[in-house]
Parts: sequence; structure tokens; C-alpha cells
Amino acid sequence: MFMPKTAIARNMLALVATGVVTTVATASILLWMSYRTAEEQSVSELIEAANSSAGKIETHFAKVTELGWNIRSTVASIAASSAHHEP
Repeated sequence: MFMPKTAIARNMLALVATGVVTTVATASILLWMSYRTAEEQSVSELIEAANSSAGKIETHFAKVTELGWNIRSTVASIAASSAHHEP
């Protein structure tokens, strides 16, 4: 491996190596933080979309349930009125 002969050259090499290691470590930490933030936002967006869809589905089922009860009441009324008119 290349090893400088003078103390100044060795110190310069050590400074450059320290700078490279620090830069790589900082870039790695920033990349990890960006990934975590993006992942958390994605999960939050998915939860929000799921809650919105659940609310829409719940509203739809409430309308269908109400329609079912109305049909049941109508059929019961028709059956009751038919029973009263039969001799």
C-alpha cells in the first residue's frame, strides 16, 4: 500500500481519509433518515386512504341496510293488508 514518507504527507493522508469516512457516514445517515421518513409517510398515506375507504363503505352499507329495512316493512305491510282483505 502507498505510505507517504514525510510526517506532513501522512497527516494530510489521515485528514483526507478522515474526511472521506465522515462524508460517507453523513451520507449514510441522511439516506437512512430519508428512507425512514418516506416509509413513515407512505404508511400514513395508506392508513388515511384505508380510513377514507372504510368511511365510504360504511356509508354505503348504512344506505343498503336502510333500504333493506324499508323493503321488509313494505312487504310486511302488504302481507298484513292482504290478510285483512281475505275472507
